[in-house]
Amino acid sequence: MVHESKSPHSSPTFCVRKPNGKWRMVHAFNKLNAATIPASTPIPRKDVLQNNMAGCTIFSALDMVDA
Repeated sequence: MVHESKSPHSSPTFCVRKPNGKWRMVHAFNKLNAATIPASTPIPRKDVLQNNMAGCTIFSALDMVDA
């Protein structure tokens, strides 16, 4: 059963068609983003991340080709 949420933290969710014809679920987080305090630390540079990963044996990746 689907019903409207009364939560102040709810966000609209809907589907849009991708160029390849498949459907993508989209969440509109505009109000949540407006209420969120941005991080005070900058995003690390690529070379700093690579240096920190030196010697590691487990890595992960996110494939966004068909997202």
